[in-house]
Amino acid sequence: AMADLPERVASTVEALRPEDFALPSEPLAESLRAVTKDLFDYAKQLDTHGYSVLDELYVTNFDLEQIWQQLQLHNGPLLKQLQKRVKVLAAQRDEIDLTLAEEESSELDGEEGEESDEEDEEDEE
Repeated sequence: AMADLPERVASTVEALRPEDFALPSEPLAESLRAVTKDLFDYAKQLDTHGYSVLDELYVTNFDLEQIWQQLQLHNGPLLKQLQKRVKVLAAQRDEIDLTLAEEESSELDGEEGEESDEEDEEDEE
């Protein structure tokens, strides 16, 4: 069920057109509710710290505002935790090295490792 989640979400979203939102559509609303619930359930499985106060997202017989309030309730504690972590990282920014090693940089650029090997040999001399 969760293994095919990326494909289900992608196919649902890719099928959407701007004109789909021009008029109310219960089938579209139901489809988007289902995708939202699937994404919530997936994220809940990854929440190993127990930040969320909700066990599941309730969508059946809930309107958009009620679903949105649940998402805000769910995201509140996580957002606070992320803000704390960013604050800690910002305080340590002088100690954090975000540069890539030369070898990793070459791999990302799609270059062969031979050039960087030659440069390494020159640096060693």
